[in-house]
Amino acid sequence: MKKLLFGLCLICALFVVACDVDASGKSRQKVVVKSPDLNDYLANLEENTPDDPYVIVVSEPEKMEVHDALYNNPRKYVSLSFVDYENYELYFYKCVNLVSIEIPEGIKEIIDGAFYQCVNLQKVGMTDSVCSIGRTAFLYCMALNDIKLSQNIEKIGEFGFYECPNLEGIKLPKNLIYIGQNSFNYCSRLKEIEIPSGVNTIEKGTFLWCLSLKKVVIPSTLLEIKEGAFLYCSSLLEINFTGTEEQWNSVIKTDGWDENCSPYLIINYNYKN
Repeated sequence: MKKLLFGLCLICALFVVACDVDASGKSRQKVVVKSPDLNDYLANLEENTPDDPYVIVVSEPEKMEVHDALYNNPRKYVSLSFVDYENYELYFYKCVNLVSIEIPEGIKEIIDGAFYQCVNLQKVGMTDSVCSIGRTAFLYCMALNDIKLSQNIEKIGEFGFYECPNLEGIKLPKNLIYIGQNSFNYCSRLKEIEIPSGVNTIEKGTFLWCLSLKKVVIPSTLLEIKEGAFLYCSSLLEINFTGTEEQWNSVIKTDGWDENCSPYLIINYNYKN
């Protein structure tokens, strides 16, 4: 009887919004649930519930309730978005249940390690309120293949996207001024990248082991390329430099910056997008 009453109360507490359809055409349940109820909601899903990710819109989010609910229910994968945001800090360190997330308006910083080793995280959306990505923020997000960055991001911390092997493309915002060392190390499917004009240094190991990287656009404002920046980029065929040959020659290049790149690598000068 108690279980029945609890079930009825739980149903009353949740409002089913719609069915979400994923890329494969499968429908997935979409619900709005207050974060204090999220533990109960996930824990009481029926055993025969389909394995497809649930789309959960979290109302009145509070950090620990959401965080614990995802950790304590390893048999269910979820996609998260948020409403009624206020003073919420995103932190899903090693949360293997998370498959997608919409970062809400008001988040200014994706903190250090925020999505560290979220190995099933595939898709990230964010508003333009985000201004920086912390150190190791998306490190070891092995499934990440779709991310839209805020146009106002100025900094990507060290190891920010280290070993995201399914990330084929990412558009860096024009306001970016700093990319930390090893930020895209082992992004083995990354095919091309354009460095914004505000970035004056390509740090050590930034694109190390980007085996599929074929094309890079570098601004005339660049001052330095550090050791191993493009080490083992064996497919890199062209660097398109927006300045003159003289400007390119004035860029400080540490020995080994292009070691083990393609022997057919060429530099194109005065490149225009």
